[in-house]
Amino acid sequence: LDGARLMLVDDHHEARDSLAVLLVQAGAVVDGIESGDEAARRFEPDSSWPRPDVLICDIAMPGTDGYETLRRIRLTERLAGSDPVPAIALTAFAQNEDRIRAHDAGFVMHLAKPVMVGELIATIAALVRHRQSG
Repeated sequence: LDGARLMLVDDHHEARDSLAVLLVQAGAVVDGIESGDEAARRFEPDSSWPRPDVLICDIAMPGTDGYETLRRIRLTERLAGSDPVPAIALTAFAQNEDRIRAHDAGFVMHLAKPVMVGELIATIAALVRHRQSG
């Protein structure tokens, strides 16, 4: 992943940390975030956090779920006039309706848990390449 900056949002500490380790081993720089609220705050204009190349977000989180998190991020991006960061939904909800809902919320990809790490890495790499060429 050659230094790609990723924001990984998941309220489950163990799942987030183990996936982050695998992504770092693949060459990424990973910011592990435990809540949708914190992730959305990091996109605000006064935030000192660098924007990620790709957002990876769990859907089923307490409080602000992944759908609402992405809605808030997309609103902030539109108001700032910035390009949307590609977002991948990670979820145990793997039915076709769930994929449609994720797409409608602004996710470009929907991957079911447990995620196949190779598939996730290939997806991230493709999104980063597309963003760099676009």
